[in-house]
Amino acid sequence: MLLLSAKWLVSSVAVYVVVLAAVTIPFLQTHLVFGHHPGFFATPTDFTRPEVFGIAPGKAINLNLGTPPTQLGAWFIASDSYHRTLPFPPVDNTTLDVRAALELRPTILFLHGKDGHRARHFRVLLCSALTSRLDVNVLALDYRGFGDSTGTPSLAGVAEDARTAFDWLLWQGAVPRDVLILGTSLGTNFAALLAASLGAEGIRPRGMVLLSPFASMRRVMYETKLFGFVPLLWPVAGMPFVTRLIDSFIAHPFNTVGLVPQLDLPILIAHAEDDPIVSHTHADELWDTFLSSTSKPSVAVQEIPYWGTISTLQRKGEEMVLIKTHQGGHGVGSLEGVQDAIGRMFGLV
Repeated sequence: MLLLSAKWLVSSVAVYVVVLAAVTIPFLQTHLVFGHHPGFFATPTDFTRPEVFGIAPGKAINLNLGTPPTQLGAWFIASDSYHRTLPFPPVDNTTLDVRAALELRPTILFLHGKDGHRARHFRVLLCSALTSRLDVNVLALDYRGFGDSTGTPSLAGVAEDARTAFDWLLWQGAVPRDVLILGTSLGTNFAALLAASLGAEGIRPRGMVLLSPFASMRRVMYETKLFGFVPLLWPVAGMPFVTRLIDSFIAHPFNTVGLVPQLDLPILIAHAEDDPIVSHTHADELWDTFLSSTSKPSVAVQEIPYWGTISTLQRKGEEMVLIKTHQGGHGVGSLEGVQDAIGRMFGLV
């Protein structure tokens, strides 16, 4: 029995060491972090017909942004108010006039999270809800390596892709104050990178929304659990040398918390307390970082029975809002109350 226990322990340690070594390989990290490979909910799809995925005929057009060698797939989905001005049934998707739609209503630049592409059902539902409930246009982008976009994702690459999408909107006639940047999950870091970059150039968008955000990739790695219950880095957490070594192997060091000093625009953060993928404490860490960078912070908290809380803060003359809902899972943006809060804060309704 003792011999069997020893063999089991040695085997377990061996497996753990192999897994730990594997996650330090940049190629594997890229696929695990972004989930862009076809095997990660990204089945081959024809993106040229958005209506196939539930969007109203004539309401969206398929786009190819960027310049070779990187081509970026995207959908421009018009607001309900603009779509209602079009004939029905539409002759074809070319009836949609992007410039006219941008002139009529503000636009959300939608930066999705890991796994799959813009045509995944829950993303289509969220984009559709935003165009109807908030009556905004939505530009839904697939970063390099996702969907029908070419290339391989990286920290610098996805930041460049988000900027390409923003610049395309301006080229089509939008003004920065009419563009709201919205990121979900992993996309919240891309949103923060874009907002920081724009701020450094004196460009001011309407604001930024972070739905189910994470504080940093380092924290995500340390919270990752093997087989859903074994903390990946728990056995080495008390070994500073080992943890520093692991930190040095993080290929995509997304760090939203570290971007806080560069973010000077209205921001809404929303997270559900029952999120099974990214702990709602990530939103708390972000919020606390904003608080610590505010001189004499004064937070107003409104509790909504059976729903959650809304905390409001003035920072550098800009409004900051944290919404914590009791339910919503990893799709807090699908809650009508969250959508209403976004609409009211950013003057969309």
